[in-house]
Order: sequence, then structure tokens, then C-alpha cells
Amino acid sequence: MPVEGLTPIERPAPTDHPIHGLIAARWSPRAVDPDRPVEREKLVSVLEAARWAPSCFNDQPWNFLVFTTENPEALEKARECLSEGNDWARKAPVLIFSVARKNFAYNGKPNRFAEHDQGMASVLAALEGYAGKIADLPPEKRDSETAPRERRPQAAFVHYNGWQPR
Repeated sequence: MPVEGLTPIERPAPTDHPIHGLIAARWSPRAVDPDRPVEREKLVSVLEAARWAPSCFNDQPWNFLVFTTENPEALEKARECLSEGNDWARKAPVLIFSVARKNFAYNGKPNRFAEHDQGMASVLAALEGYAGKIADLPPEKRDSETAPRERRPQAAFVHYNGWQPR
């Protein structure tokens, strides 16, 4: 989603095969502007995208915990949950954690697809996100933010007609 005053960084995926432009344009920016609060309208749009994710039996087992600068104490507690590898996110004015309810709402039985469904909702939410300025990142993160995007080739994870370990 375009943000006034920021030039969006375009880092389209170098795909081996054609994919939808929305997917090719999706990436995980680490640059955040700690001084720019995220407007409530943008947050609810991100969460609305997640709401429309597919799920087993339409159970929608996801929950999103949203922490903003409106409650600095809660935001700071949420920041304490971040791993060392996510230090860059400590500056974010918003943190959103997603969690899955492990049992179906309609019968209480275990839902072995809950985490998959939660992941689907998280991906759709991520498609609505926006980036900050690379200059705001710690120096050790700047290179990876501008480096060519890479993924394992399909041959490393696609198995036709049965499992064929590599």
C-alpha cells in the first residue's frame, strides 16, 4: 500500500516461472520508521486481508495480537518477545503477533491444519504491508535489504508422483 512521502522500494522476485505480480512484488522489509505511527485505517486493512484467508472448515483459527504506540507499556512488553535476529523490529511503532487456536471451534477436536491456516492469514496480511527507510536499519542489516532476492529452486522441494528425498 503506497505511503505518502515515501518512495516504495521495488524488489520484484527473480522468478524462474511466471507468477502473479502481487506475489512477485511481496518481500519482507526490515526498515521501519519508529517516528511514524501506523494509522488505524491501515491496520484494519492489514487485518481485513488476513480475515479473508482460506481455512479448514472455514474455522478461521487465527488470532492477531496488535501492539501500537497508543499503549507504550504493552508495546515494550511485546518487543521483549522478539528474538535477537529480529532486533530491527524493536523500533517498529506496531508489532503484530499471530497465533493459532489448535482445536476446531465447532467441535473442540484437534485441528491439524490450524498453523497452516494461521500462516495463510499471515501471508495475506503481509501483502497489505509497507516499508520504511533502509537508512534506518542497523548497518549489518542494510546489505541484506538491498541484496538480490533468493529462494531454493523448485527441484529442491517439489516431488512429483510421490516423495523423492534428495
